[in-house]
Amino acid sequence: MCEGRLPVHVDPIRMAETGRILEGTMALSRMDRLAEALIFKPEGDASVRLEFGVDEQGIRNLLLRIKTELVLECQRCLEPMSFPIDTQMQLAMVTSQGEAEMLPSDYEPLLVGDEPLYLQDLVEDELLLSLPIVPRHPTDECPAGGAAQRSGDEMPQQDEKPKDNPFAKLADLKLKR
Repeated sequence: MCEGRLPVHVDPIRMAETGRILEGTMALSRMDRLAEALIFKPEGDASVRLEFGVDEQGIRNLLLRIKTELVLECQRCLEPMSFPIDTQMQLAMVTSQGEAEMLPSDYEPLLVGDEPLYLQDLVEDELLLSLPIVPRHPTDECPAGGAAQRSGDEMPQQDEKPKDNPFAKLADLKLKR
């Protein structure tokens, strides 16, 4: 097992056949595509663990685990919010689309070839996939959470009468024609 600084790139096939395990950190500030997807500049490090291996079926695989914390903009209150990420992916190394289609359902395909696998790109891809579509604080923790509910997110109470539809008179006119 190798701990500390992760290599820039690896030969994934060789790593799988030798059963290597790599652990270390990656600076979030060096991930340009991640920075473009966020309002706030990513700071700190991502803790990364890569377990290469070959399973009983002879499938070369990679178990990737990433832990980090990002600062996102809450779309409800537009304030910064902490978003912890602890994700794990089971990837199978394939060389073609045909191989990818024949994989068992518990694997995600990782297309490899003769070129080295750049670890930062792999980690950055997984972080981008882990981001929520609409980041929001939990309602009870959001500064605007109560205001959003009072402004119309709630259904009217049963004792409240529904408001008249301003277009109802237009419907009457259309029917008279």
